[in-house]
This record gives sequence, C-alpha cells and structure tokens, in this order.
Amino acid sequence: MAEKKKLQNLLKITKELAISGADPHLLDCENSSPYSLMKETIVANLFDGIQAYDEDFLDLLKSEEFADFTIHGCKCHKLIVELRSNKTARELNFFFQKLKNKEMTKLFLSWCYGGKISEEQPPEFFSELGIEEPFRKRLRFDLQKLYHQEESKDFTIICHKKRIKVHTLVLYARSGLFRGLFQATTNTTQVQDYSKKAAKTLNTLVKYLYYDSLDESLEDEQILVELQDSIDYYQLNEKSTLKYLLEYHKIFNK
Repeated sequence: MAEKKKLQNLLKITKELAISGADPHLLDCENSSPYSLMKETIVANLFDGIQAYDEDFLDLLKSEEFADFTIHGCKCHKLIVELRSNKTARELNFFFQKLKNKEMTKLFLSWCYGGKISEEQPPEFFSELGIEEPFRKRLRFDLQKLYHQEESKDFTIICHKKRIKVHTLVLYARSGLFRGLFQATTNTTQVQDYSKKAAKTLNTLVKYLYYDSLDESLEDEQILVELQDSIDYYQLNEKSTLKYLLEYHKIFNK
C-alpha cells in the first residue's frame, strides 16, 4: 500500500508540473519496485495527454466550425473567449479594444485554445489584458467550470432513454465520431447513442471530455471496461490520457 501511495503522489505532482509547463522528468523515483518503474510511463502519458487536449481545441479554432464571434477578422467561439478572458458580455467590448490588431488577436486566441505563449508576446502582453499567471491558466480548468453550466449546453445525447447534455464545440473538438456527424449534418441538436454502452459510462466519458481526468474513486468495473472500448468507438485523440488513466485505475482498484 505504501508503494501505491507513492505512485499516487507521483501522479499528482507530475500532473501539476506538466500543466505548469515545468519538466517532470526531473522527478526522482526511488528503488525499482513495480510501481516506481511506472514513472517514465506516467510522465510520458501525462505530457502526451496534456498536449493532445490542447491540440484538440487548437484544431477546433483552425477549423472555424461553430465559430460565432469575430475579433479583428479572426473567427472564434464566444463561449471560450468569455471563459478565458474571465469577462462578462458587457466587459468584452472594452477588453477587445486592448487587442489592437489581428496579430495580437491571433496570439491571444492561440493562448485561449492551446495555452500557447509565443516569444513574440512582450512580458506585459498578458498583464495589459488583465490575465494573471498565463502559464498556469490552462483551458482545461475553464472547461471544468463549463461542464457544470447546464444552461449553455446545446446538444443532447440520448442513451437508454437518458438525455445527456453537452456542448457541441466540446464534442467536435474531442471526438472524431461527433466531428464527422456535425460535418455531415448541419443544425443537429440531438442524437441517439448506438454504442450499447450504459448511460453511466457515457456520463463518465462526457465529463472526461471536459476534465481530461477520471474520478480517482471510480471502481465500477462495467464503466472501466466500456470506457476502454470508447477510445476507438468515439475516435478520441490517439494520445488521449484516457488510456493511461484506465491503466492507473486498474492497478489501484485491485
């Protein structure tokens, strides 16, 4: 149990370092137990997963799908810009005046969606926008808040008569299956899920799409098995952290 606890702590520290932009490869891992030997896998998967999450939303920005807002000629998604700027609808117009041209706007949006901070941005770039600690303020944290905003969810997945609400732009960014559906069918607001998975599994998966993590107390064997199948069925990013998280749960729920 002591070794399991060590690895759990290692996971937490590694993820915090990875999200902050530091190098978790500097972490030292004692002895050669089965758990400590997982260190390199933990680090590699977390880094790949964090990058994959950001890539998913940068691709959404580049695609301009569901874009409903334009700043200096740059199309984007109002919901994400509001979340990332932490401004109300009334405050946005004044905020956008600080983005003086298209190039500044591109730099800002690159950070909004993918956490990208360019060398072209002067040190005062974010402070002038009123954004503190931009290195630590990642999109995933804002999307975790968005997950709980039921009133803004604009799409419904029907699974075994249960209606699961979700944001279209999150489905488009994170799932190749839904991306194909939206590209083939316009103005779709709901769909029947034919995966034969339990509604509780789909609920867990939808939350994962926002959080990029699983509840550490998750012990439901059916959910864990069906989530494994979900990676290919819903065409998640091949570098998704879900594969690693499922392995992590398998070990700690023995």
